[in-house]
Amino acid sequence: MNRSTSLSVLVLFLGSIAMQAQTPPPPEAPFLLPDSRNAQWVIQVQGLPDKPTKQTPGNGQNIPGAPETAATPPPAAGGRNLKQIEVIRSNNLLRRINTWANGTQTEKWWQGAYLLLKEPDYSTVFIVPWESILLSEETYEQFSNTNFPELRWVNASTFLEWTTVGDRQVAVYGQKQSDADAIEMRGEATLNKIAEERTGIKPKPADPATRRPTSRDGFARLAWIDGQSKRPIAMESARSRWTYTFTDGEIAAIELPPGFREAIGRYLEAANVQKLDVKP
Repeated sequence: MNRSTSLSVLVLFLGSIAMQAQTPPPPEAPFLLPDSRNAQWVIQVQGLPDKPTKQTPGNGQNIPGAPETAATPPPAAGGRNLKQIEVIRSNNLLRRINTWANGTQTEKWWQGAYLLLKEPDYSTVFIVPWESILLSEETYEQFSNTNFPELRWVNASTFLEWTTVGDRQVAVYGQKQSDADAIEMRGEATLNKIAEERTGIKPKPADPATRRPTSRDGFARLAWIDGQSKRPIAMESARSRWTYTFTDGEIAAIELPPGFREAIGRYLEAANVQKLDVKP
């Protein structure tokens, strides 16, 4: 081996070491910001068109390998298209307000073992006991009292790569389409079983064509998590992009509004009467 060849090998070897030194190891648990008793954030939900172009979630800076999405999606039609989610957790309460494209809102409060739900089309506050909520993994996302139920699949096995957003190291995670489909099918089977037991009628299975489409390369969802704070930056599916903005500093205390307090009071009073009326 001549001197020139030796130098070339040495340069390649040192370059390889430098690249390995710059590549951070895979993230360690917790992979996502743990639930906090005091936290507040807003999620902007942006619908995506059928023919996307390259665009980065979060702050608009380039992310290598970002999924194909739209820089400026067409304006969403009115109706039940989700536009924004406001979340605040304080004073042992959790509140989520979903704002829809037509301007209406769905308000959810979690207090103890109960979910209190008010839909825009109804004046009644619905009370859902906690033990009846977790019917399946599919319903978990809709009713869970955890901070980020939509990201519960983020873990060591779904980590894909590190990238950068500005000066931040960001972990990229992907939920495989097959895993998402399995959860959806189990949820559908559970709910269909409950419906059949209550009505005696066997529901028709869902059309496979209506299942959520693939986002990219066999992934149903992709998520970008800040490597240091563990806060989510963005989540994307084939249909929408969620962008997270957190409030720093002191979080104001929240209390159940009067209508919700009266509803849970009536429910608990009625439940106690029913228990007393049960014969051994």
